[in-house]
Formats: sequence, structure tokens, C-alpha cells
Amino acid sequence: MSFSIGSQGGCQNARLQIRNKGLNGQSSACEPTAFLSEGKDRLAVAMEAIEKFGCAGGAISAKIVAMKNVTPSGLAFAMAAILTWGFFPIYFKMLESYGAMAVISHRMIWAVLVIAVLLTFLGQWPAVLAALRSRRAMKLLFFSTLSMGFSWGFYIWAVHNGRIVEASMGYYLTPLMSVVVGLMIFRERLSPLQIWAVGLAATGVGVSLAWSGIFPWIGVLLGGTFAIYSGVRKLAPVDALAGVFIESLFLLPFGIALALWDGVGGGLAMNWVDLLLLASGGLVTILPITWYVAASRRMPLSTLGTLFYIAPTMGFLSGVFVFGEPFTFSDGIMFALIWLGLILFSLEGTVGAKQRRLAE
Repeated sequence: MSFSIGSQGGCQNARLQIRNKGLNGQSSACEPTAFLSEGKDRLAVAMEAIEKFGCAGGAISAKIVAMKNVTPSGLAFAMAAILTWGFFPIYFKMLESYGAMAVISHRMIWAVLVIAVLLTFLGQWPAVLAALRSRRAMKLLFFSTLSMGFSWGFYIWAVHNGRIVEASMGYYLTPLMSVVVGLMIFRERLSPLQIWAVGLAATGVGVSLAWSGIFPWIGVLLGGTFAIYSGVRKLAPVDALAGVFIESLFLLPFGIALALWDGVGGGLAMNWVDLLLLASGGLVTILPITWYVAASRRMPLSTLGTLFYIAPTMGFLSGVFVFGEPFTFSDGIMFALIWLGLILFSLEGTVGAKQRRLAE
């Protein structure tokens, strides 16, 4: 689930703008506003939301022409995507016997092929060629690739090493850390509710450290990497899907090298069932995106953003109740403070959206 922001896409029927307005005219890191021509070509809008998961929840304020109501098919597509992401811990845990190295390498390799098929189907290759000709875009995509590769690999490592609960915490932290990235990189001002939200999350991490003496570094690193990734891609002048493809191309040589290196230890002796299971990593990485795109054409992005939190919640629950990971009293306090921060964060987005509607 490592997709970050590409705010200057070139869709013919859409003009995307990132408006950093929060309460009382203050800036916010997480408010994509979409202006579409008669609701056409919403792929860019959907990818914008996918890439900015860190700014999901009620804090996403999306203004879309037409199709404002949630349709049954839209809800079905949305839940298909979100449930797939929610089952990521169980899926990657099933592949634990192959080793994290094999799973990571095959995910890098097969993701390129799946995205290439999707680009062909959607006719998005011109956007890829345009990005390849842009020196600025390629530099930014190179740095965002570092974050994406780290996120992919580290998440799988966390699942294979019994740290699912902490990894789920990282996705809860992402929207709050995205606000901090917006403050540091884009000099965006924080609203009072955003300050409280970030403060509560930081307090939760501090309580865990003081109580147990253990810093939840996995969750903080995953959340921070995702937030930085979003910030870098926000600067890149490239369509979202095209950007993800180029990032995957950057990772492809490393994926092939890891697969060959791991093959020396016996990986090359895999049968077709083993290969099929590992290759499915590319499908489960990309298919939820296409379902999310379909859902975005049938329901508001603000609703999708709120529904997204089902995914880390499923990961959290599977870690505790399926795989029996420890969940201490200090963990409970930490998660409670982070969740409270997310409530304030979502409330800020909702109130800000209402104020903007009234102003219009």
C-alpha cells in the first residue's frame, strides 16, 4: 500500500489542484480538491486518494461533479479493495516459509508486469513517456522509489517477524505524520485541531516508551516513510499511475538481483505452485488499486478515505487475535491516544470542508 502523491497529473479531462486550506484559511497537508469535467476520467482522482492514504479519513475533502451518492457497486468495489489490504498480514504471513527476501523480490518483479498491463488497458503510456523525458520528475521519482521500496520490504519483514500490530500502527500514524511533513517541507501552517491531533499521537508514542521502555520504531518508521513518500510525490510533475510504474522500474533490478541471490539458496528449485504464490504478490499489490479506482467513480472520496481505516484495523485485529501478538496496557494507551488524534484530524477536515462550502 505504498502510493504517494502525484499532484500535477496530465489527465485530459481533469484538472487536479491541491488546495492547502484548513480552518480559518490555515493550510492543511491533506486536502486534495478535484475539479472534473462532467465527472469524466476519475482515474487521476482515485489515484490521488490512493497515493495519499496518509491523508485519508474525514480529512480528505473531495469536491466531485456528479455521482455524489454511494452506489451498491461502488461500495462493493471499495470493500473489495479495502478488505484485500486488510488481509495483507494474513497473505504475507502465508508466504513466510519462502523468506522475506523471496517475497519482496517477486513483489517488485511482478508488480511491474501487472502495472504495464494496466497502463496498456487505460492508455496511459504517453504519461510514462512524458515523465521519462522530465529530468525533475525522474529525480523526484528516484527519491520516492527509495521510500516505496523501504515501505514494501519493511512491511513484509514486520509481518514475518511478528510485528503486525506495530506495522498497523504505522498506517494509523501516517495521516498525522503527513501533516508534520507538510509543515516541514511545504511550510504549511497547522490548524489548532491538527496540532492537538499530532500532539496526542506523539504523547501516545511517548507513553509507550516511558511505560515499557521500548520505542515503537517499526510503526514510526513505516508511518514516517509513507508520509515522506507522499510529500516527495506531491512535488513530482507526473501522473500517479505512471509514477508508480517508473518507481517499480527503478526497483526491478533490485528485485531481480534479490531473486537470483535468494535462488542460490534453493529458490531456483521452486515448482510452479511456489512461483504462482509468489507472483500473486504483484496482483494483490495492483488489483486493489483498480478496484479503488472503480469505487471512486461511484462514491465520494471522503467516504472512501474514511472506509480505508478498516484496513489497518483488520491488520491490528489479525495480529492480536489470529497470530497472538502481545498487546499490553501501554499499547492500549498508545493506540487510544493515536485513535483520538485521528478523530480530531477527521473532525478538522469535516469542519474545514463545511466552512469552505459556506464561504462559497
